[in-house]
Amino acid sequence: MTDLAFDVLIAAIGALLFGVALGWLIWGGRASRRADREGSSRREPSVEDALAPRLETAESEIKVARDLLAQSEDAPTAFAEDVSALETAINRANGRLKLIVRAVKKRAGGR
Repeated sequence: MTDLAFDVLIAAIGALLFGVALGWLIWGGRASRRADREGSSRREPSVEDALAPRLETAESEIKVARDLLAQSEDAPTAFAEDVSALETAINRANGRLKLIVRAVKKRAGGR
């Protein structure tokens, strides 16, 4: 009877090992060989891989913002010069207008 139980136990362990080996060949072995052929395409995507497109987009937006900032640094200087020239022209026109008003008042008062 002990020999029969021992024979059954050996057969069960053999069947288990055969099942594990067959399963590895069907699923595990094929997957690892395919991963070797395809490079590392079977690896899980990492956080860096998931964020890479977003980081590239952010980097391009930052570059555009820096370019705009560099352009806008020149714009206030040019704008300030334009405003200064306009203010000077308005002051001259205001001074001429005052002279004209005085002249008109003198003529109107003198007659």
